[in-house]
Amino acid sequence: MVDFQCQRLRNRPSCGGDRSLLAEICWWVCMASLLLGLVLTYAWFNNQVVSMNVQVEQLKAQNDNLRASIVDLRARQAAILSPENIASRAHTLGLVPADQEEVQQLQARYIEVPSDAVVADAAVARRTIHE
Repeated sequence: MVDFQCQRLRNRPSCGGDRSLLAEICWWVCMASLLLGLVLTYAWFNNQVVSMNVQVEQLKAQNDNLRASIVDLRARQAAILSPENIASRAHTLGLVPADQEEVQQLQARYIEVPSDAVVADAAVARRTIHE
């Protein structure tokens, strides 16, 4: 009589005491999915690093552009506020320089205000816009 429960196939027993084929397949599937998960996690982190590096480079380029525009704006401000430019604009508006004898320089003096005194007071007027 032949025992079908414990046959030897290719020198490997397949009876109930050994691991079954399903358990071995599950083990290989778990290992493959773990490996695939690790590879995908590595790829995702690598993608995030590359994305952050691209953003850093874009921000550096934007910072350089803003610094260049600040330099240009300061140069324009210096040109606009130059005494020659102010004098020429004043002349086109019909303004003339004041005589030095007519100019009086006032000396500012500071007064001491008591700490409990009210120097200025403001009241907010509340009005309804739509009735």
